[in-house]
Parts: sequence; C-alpha cells; structure tokens
Amino acid sequence: MSAVLRGVHTALEAVGTASSKVDTLGGAPNVDPLGETYYSVTPFRFGDHIAKFRIVPVAPALTALTGRIIEVRGRDDAIREDVRAEMAKLDAEWEFQVQLCRDLERQPIEDPTVEWDEQEAPFQRVATIRAAAQDSWSDAHVQQINEETRFSIWTGLSAHRPLGNINRARNATYRHSADFRARANGCPYQEPVGTEMPRDN
Repeated sequence: MSAVLRGVHTALEAVGTASSKVDTLGGAPNVDPLGETYYSVTPFRFGDHIAKFRIVPVAPALTALTGRIIEVRGRDDAIREDVRAEMAKLDAEWEFQVQLCRDLERQPIEDPTVEWDEQEAPFQRVATIRAAAQDSWSDAHVQQINEETRFSIWTGLSAHRPLGNINRARNATYRHSADFRARANGCPYQEPVGTEMPRDN
C-alpha cells in the first residue's frame, strides 16, 4: 500500500501538485531522517511563554542528506541500515529552536492545524544538539529503550507542560498504549521519575 501511495505521490509531483492526504496515508517518500527538520506542531509551555519547537539539521553532512530518498525495495531495515552507516562516519549537529506565541488569536493553542506565521513569530535558536560519529545501533539499547522505557510528552517539567486539546488527548492514549505493550510483551517499563509534572493531568 505504501509503495502504491508513493507512486501516486510521485505522479502528482510530476504534474506540479500534491496531496497531503496521500502523504499522510503513507505516500510520502522514505527520506533520510538525518536530514529532515522536525516540528512539535502542538504548543507547549516555555517557562512564562508559550512555544512550538523544531529541530533543524545544520551540520553540512546532515543538510546534504535533506530530501535524499532511501531505497527500501527488498530491504526490511533499510532506514536503520542507512542511518547506521551514515552515523558511523559523520559528526551530526542540529539546532533546537522555539517559536514563541505572540498573539493568541493569530497563534492559537487549541487548533494545531493553524500554522504560526514565521514572519510574525520567528523561530529562535536556544540550543545546539551534537552527536559525534558512532555506532547508532545496539540490540541491548534497543531492548532497554524501545521495550523497557516509556516516553511521553507528559513526563517532563511543569515549565514545559504540553498545552492544547491534542496534547491532552495524547496523555491517556500514550499511557494506554504503553500499558498494553507491557502486558502483551510481559515486559514492565520504566519512565522518568522525580519530575514536577503530575502523571495524569
């Protein structure tokens, strides 16, 4: 199905159009994740402010990968294999940026489908993330992180509390998903402790 939808994506692109529905259903091409920019889409508390976040690749070795299509045909672990090979030889660097809400009418909290205009609310760099060349895959780490740890936007500091109805819906959904996985796998999970944020707000 994904291959068919990617074909539709390519055909639409060839005639100068696109379909977000096709891409959402799996039609987006398998681009190299190391070269892509990632957005929070939903807003969060940022101390006394409200913000959305994004992570942008800035190292030349990463930006050279932006938009690169990974060939997946006949390769069950194609993305993992390519990322592992790339991270073994490059030093990665990303910028962590925030987009501060300046107008609750024009940058709403409850409707994440409204894009915050970057001319009115520009992204600002607040941190740099660096990862030296390394072997990025370990079966032991995958077991520990993927199977034995629960991650959620709700296990964080109150100063960075998730905001909006979509984030509130994600709270219980993520917990139910993790609980089901733990029962199905017979493997209890760990999660961050000692944070300021209540578990079930």
